[in-house]
Amino acid sequence: MLLVLSKVNERLAHRQFLVTFLDNDNKLSQFQSGNRKYHSTEMVLLSVTDDLFKAMDEKKFSILVLMDMLKGLG
Repeated sequence: MLLVLSKVNERLAHRQFLVTFLDNDNKLSQFQSGNRKYHSTEMVLLSVTDDLFKAMDEKKFSILVLMDMLKGLG
């Protein structure tokens, strides 16, 4: 049920041009990838991987925290 509501909400946001409005006015972070044109899961994975490799090259310490917000809600 929650997934269905999430998809309906996502479609409404696109239909009402909310994402376009926020994107055009530079209100979204450059790292926001959900619901944006030309920002795919693959792009996010490449970006995160690149950041981790850069940190390794610079001998920096990195922590990556991944959270699945839908787990436990159903």
